[in-house]
Amino acid sequence: MKKRLAFALSSAALSLISAVMILTNPFTTTAILWKFIAISLVVSAIFDIVTLFVGKRKQ
Repeated sequence: MKKRLAFALSSAALSLISAVMILTNPFTTTAILWKFIAISLVVSAIFDIVTLFVGKRKQ
């Protein structure tokens, strides 16, 4: 029970801190979000390329 409460409290605190950061500086938050999306797309593309080559070797 205590673990669930601690998890819920930490999650709520993280959400509150994130919301305050977004409200106080939305432009920096947007820039960080776009960088995260770009990095995610690059990583996804690299995994797709690796999967393509590994899949060809097994066939």
